[in-house]
Amino acid sequence: MNLSDFFIGAFLSTVVQKGKVALIEYGEASSKLFIVETNNSLAGKKFYVKYSKKARNWKLNGCYWLFNITQKELNLIIKHKPDFCLVCGDIKKEKLSTFGYLCYLPFNIVESLLSFDSYDDQWIRVETLKTGGKLRVYSKLTGLKNKHLINKSDFEKFAKNEL
Repeated sequence: MNLSDFFIGAFLSTVVQKGKVALIEYGEASSKLFIVETNNSLAGKKFYVKYSKKARNWKLNGCYWLFNITQKELNLIIKHKPDFCLVCGDIKKEKLSTFGYLCYLPFNIVESLLSFDSYDDQWIRVETLKTGGKLRVYSKLTGLKNKHLINKSDFEKFAKNEL
């Protein structure tokens, strides 16, 4: 098993625990596009799952993860318009049960973070906040002025209610 399997497995584990099936449609080294089918839905929900295995120290609040988006990935995102699940991992953690977070971003937030007209590589940054239950998300395009505050438990809530 490689490291990619471990981090993408965090997403799959949450989906499978809800009794759903995840099918891989496309794949790359640090990211995969999944179609998640519910037991009573033919359409399925598209998720772009990308992981960052290294939490970087950040003096103000704790740590952050940087997710680089290549032009190839951007083309895939434009074509499929998936929701995102950013797997924020830290392989230095001793307890695998607390390896990090699953940061859920509906496609409308993804649209605000990425420039679909750009040919440059882009990035999304996820930061922990001292306030506890939230992650701060922004990008090369938006900067801190147009950040999004995401609940750490949003993916689990989405999986429970929507899948």
